[in-house]
Amino acid sequence: MDPKPLPHVGASPSVPPRARVPAPLRLAGLLGLLFLAGWVGAEQGRDVQDVIRSRRFELLDGDGKVRARLGPGERGETELVVLDPTGRVRTRMGLNAQQESVLSLHDAEGKTRLALVIDEGSSTQLLLLDPGQKPRLHLAVSQRGAPGILFVHSDGTMPAGLGVHADGRAWALPAKDVSESQPTGR
Repeated sequence: MDPKPLPHVGASPSVPPRARVPAPLRLAGLLGLLFLAGWVGAEQGRDVQDVIRSRRFELLDGDGKVRARLGPGERGETELVVLDPTGRVRTRMGLNAQQESVLSLHDAEGKTRLALVIDEGSSTQLLLLDPGQKPRLHLAVSQRGAPGILFVHSDGTMPAGLGVHADGRAWALPAKDVSESQPTGR
């Protein structure tokens, strides 16, 4: 049995001569295929980005509801907001209008119940608020490191508090002896 001779390079014996695609179209087709392969490869490489830029990001749950937002807030401040399934704010973190760092936690009605603030002077403040959003307990550490705690009445007055001045001296509100205000129910 004699081996078949190899076809001439470029010849295509199974395709009749009239059905052959002209060389310029073959080249265009090949370039198109290469472009498509490169585009698909580039799209696959976009799974992980070094930098993503946007003015606002929203995280959706399985039902398509917004559950978190990152971007400018209502007054233009930068914030991250976490929402409950009903759309109420439950956590807010960011900068306020004075460019102070703020973290606030909110109840099921969306009311602020706890706020942590680091103000422009680097004082740290923790406020616990009642259901009417009135501060009732105020813990603070001043820029100079002086700690204090104030108990706030619903009318806004501060009938009691304890703290230490930056020089180490203690202070108390009211400034009278605490034992005088102790109940004597014996």
